[in-house]
Amino acid sequence: MVAREIRETAKWAQECGWTVTEASSGHTRFFKPTGEYVVDYPSTASSQTRLRNTEAALRRAGLELPPPPSSIRRVRRNQQEEGQ
Repeated sequence: MVAREIRETAKWAQECGWTVTEASSGHTRFFKPTGEYVVDYPSTASSQTRLRNTEAALRRAGLELPPPPSSIRRVRRNQQEEGQ
């Protein structure tokens, strides 16, 4: 189960083509669309610092954060479907 704090970020990353997995240790791992490992988020992160550091690593790797509102995501998704 993805930690509550990182759930929305994980969902957004997957929508952007990233791979998000859960390790046997419970850590949530993020991989770029190219398959390159970026960062993991522990299942028992006890501070906001860990969340901010994880989000910073994802931003540096090219993921747009914070995720845009769902209305904008819907428009982008529709544009991609029309372009296929």
